[in-house]
Amino acid sequence: MSRRLAPVLALALALGCQTHSYYDEYRASHPDFQALLPNERASLEALLAALYAPPADDGVQVGIRRLEILRVDERPWRSLSFDEIRRGALAPSDAESYAVVADWECRAKVGLKDVRVDRASWYLLPGNRLEAWDHLRFRSGCETRSQFRAARGAQAEVEAELAARVAKAYGKRSLELDEVYRRGLAYVEAGRLVEARAMLLLGERGFRAADERVRRQQAPGAADPLAEVRRLRARLLRALGYEEPDA
Repeated sequence: MSRRLAPVLALALALGCQTHSYYDEYRASHPDFQALLPNERASLEALLAALYAPPADDGVQVGIRRLEILRVDERPWRSLSFDEIRRGALAPSDAESYAVVADWECRAKVGLKDVRVDRASWYLLPGNRLEAWDHLRFRSGCETRSQFRAARGAQAEVEAELAARVAKAYGKRSLELDEVYRRGLAYVEAGRLVEARAMLLLGERGFRAADERVRRQQAPGAADPLAEVRRLRARLLRALGYEEPDA
């Protein structure tokens, strides 16, 4: 009987091991690891573990459809194998620079409707430390919000190439007004004023239209739905040395 059960038991154990994610494996060897996304200065391995961490329960199912790991400090950029990193056959080095692209799929139930949203995010790790990112958070109903940190110095060119690569492969993503102004402020923080001014100009047409719509439709005494957008816009104008135009 034991001989008959042995192969079945071995198969069950093998399948059981396969249910463990890279997050589980990394956390087992790093007990103090916290899966924060994005976590500035995280190594490539820590970032990968955080990407595979169990998602927060916001009534959505979120998973990675495809993961791309790139070596970006050499030309042409070279794709690296996640499986080789996972089994230790390829060890990331602080002497190298990487980029990660995660193609996310989110599913949710909104009333009687099944919702599915596919979006890609990217992460840039010069010297094997997370420095810049365009990270996505999925909210109820698979609504997405971005968190953006611009690259510094010479890494700005790598970021631009990475963002263009993602847009070509996964399509361009439209930004909400508050995201546009937050992105502009991120460019200011990185000292990239040309891009910051471009974000300001990008937001102005949408802001003017939204402001006119609010003024026309808002009931007296009602809360301003553009309050946060106005605050961010004013911050960006001041950061770029502009006075806010008269209403």
